[in-house]
Amino acid sequence: MKKAFQLNLTTSDDPGNLYPIDWIQVETFIIEGKQGKILDISNNAYTPTKGDKFYFLPGVSIPRVKLKDLTTQYGIKSTRSIKDATHVFAGKSTEHKVTETKWLYRVSTEVVKRIYDYTKDITDGYYSEKLKIALDTNEHEYVFINWDTVNLFRNSKNPIFQEFRNEEGTLDDIRSSQYTHLIDDNFVEDLLEIDKLQIPILNESELLVHINGEDATTIDEDMYNQLSTMLNSSDDDNTTLAMEIMANCNYVDSLLYLELLFKEHSYTMERSRTKNHVNFKGLLAFLGKDKSYMSTNIDHVMKSLLANDVLTKDKIDYIMDKYSDEIQRNGDTDVFKVQTITLNQEYLEKLNLNYKFTKVPEFIPEGSENEDEFNMHSDLHELQHETCEENNSEEINSNESTTEQLEENKDTIDELEIKSNSGDLLKTKMIENNGDDFEWF
Repeated sequence: MKKAFQLNLTTSDDPGNLYPIDWIQVETFIIEGKQGKILDISNNAYTPTKGDKFYFLPGVSIPRVKLKDLTTQYGIKSTRSIKDATHVFAGKSTEHKVTETKWLYRVSTEVVKRIYDYTKDITDGYYSEKLKIALDTNEHEYVFINWDTVNLFRNSKNPIFQEFRNEEGTLDDIRSSQYTHLIDDNFVEDLLEIDKLQIPILNESELLVHINGEDATTIDEDMYNQLSTMLNSSDDDNTTLAMEIMANCNYVDSLLYLELLFKEHSYTMERSRTKNHVNFKGLLAFLGKDKSYMSTNIDHVMKSLLANDVLTKDKIDYIMDKYSDEIQRNGDTDVFKVQTITLNQEYLEKLNLNYKFTKVPEFIPEGSENEDEFNMHSDLHELQHETCEENNSEEINSNESTTEQLEENKDTIDELEIKSNSGDLLKTKMIENNGDDFEWF
């Protein structure tokens, strides 16, 4: 966020006084930074420490009653005074709640500095001093102005404004207004105090990790299946109970199954009034979901596991076993890439060959001596290997050498040309196995 201000000016109508600027009003506010964010919310982890005091900005979904375990263990308290706080927390909706938008014009800060230099000796010192303080505090390249002040720049006979109009490009910025995001007047003082005290604003999800305590339920596969059955039920009481269990579980240890419940049952939960319960809103805040739109896809599940440092091979295996067909239908996504393409069983049988086109090169982990042990489906790999040996045939990849194939296989070889997406000509081999029976996979 950046400190900025709005400047409102009036001038005298008396030509004898050379149309002096006789009134200057300065409104200080906080405006969005270069990244389009007003609040600088840190993603640093939070570790409970004895004597911590929390200040919660509007929009935080943490139930205060759930702080009781932290209060008992660490003496942690919440406070209504920023000056007493050791940590400040913001929620997903905080920025929306503390900001407002206005249509404002703007001029460069350098132009306003020239106005100050022009007025400091001929305008009431009180107003000049306020303008100087505003300029010293300003962190923005522009100063914002309203319609009345724009008219002065365009039409005033005051010498300083006439000077601006005679300079090419000086007033280009006031040709149209800008939709400006800024901190609501009610929260400017709080945000300035936080900035002054250098207290980092933490994401509430960093505190939610510690909220439910070590005794909280962990959702495993069996409980996941039970909760799914409850959410599939037409009984509203079952839905409410399932959502309450989710809201009070150990978020991190249950993360895979929590995300899968949202993937499979988001519509049911969106329709339930339980979504407005403070505990469930805390869960939504932790997962970064909105109560009006909880839809979750497989990419969301993977990204959530990765962001919370609980993405492991066994979890990926579980997702692949459960959703491999869906992944195949969707093709490449941000997370999943289709590595190998083959033909329908009918085509493979008619051609009597084992055809495989490798689209993405196989990744070999650093320091690995045998990449096969990292195959996500090692059992399938072994089955393929055994089948190939029994039929005295080899799987042919698009990246294998033509020379090697000619040396290793004396059967007839037909060359098939395939164009990749980039237009390069890729060559794969179709191998005939002399009519021997072959089990295709």
